[in-house]
Amino acid sequence: MKLSNFERTKTKGRTAIDLEYFADVDVTTETGFLWWKKSETTRREIRREYCGSWHFTSDGKFTPGTQAEELARSWKALTGQDV
Repeated sequence: MKLSNFERTKTKGRTAIDLEYFADVDVTTETGFLWWKKSETTRREIRREYCGSWHFTSDGKFTPGTQAEELARSWKALTGQDV
């Protein structure tokens, strides 16, 4: 599973402690073996609470590794929006 195209969509809360960040990412998964590999890309929503990790809103599973954190850091550097 590979994440790409991070885009922050909304923020809920007023203070740093109760902020929730929501974002959309492209999730690419590969199935098959060797030259029969097939990749599929879907757009999914992820969220993060204060001092929490990014996870998918649909099933609550955490995003793989530090991919979402790295994309969020890049997003903040490019746009200046906090995530």
